[in-house]
Amino acid sequence: MRAFPLLIAPVLLVTGCSVADHYGAEVFIENVGTTPLTAVEVVVTGATYTVEAIPPGETRSVKVYPEGASSLSLVLTGEAGQTTQLDVDVYFESGYRGRLDIQVTPSALVDFNHDPSRY
Repeated sequence: MRAFPLLIAPVLLVTGCSVADHYGAEVFIENVGTTPLTAVEVVVTGATYTVEAIPPGETRSVKVYPEGASSLSLVLTGEAGQTTQLDVDVYFESGYRGRLDIQVTPSALVDFNHDPSRY
């Protein structure tokens, strides 16, 4: 009976299945501007997530796990070092999951689409 977990673990690893990651919102940030975002932070209640630089026309993502009731903010740093905080009009709670697609320039929120669900 103890061999079963050892046999199933490689299958889960190969197929990409995870039993530990039940929730969280995947945040996709697309730079629709003409200059790069050199630093990006995604801020939710209880945590700040760093995203690698985003060149113009490219998208990066991060999975966020808010603690309790939470909004979402982006802190963007442009090529010239200017920092902008953008508040995205969404609401999350612990236990939520879903996808959020955000389009930004180094100084503005252009558009977003939020597809939430809850376990």
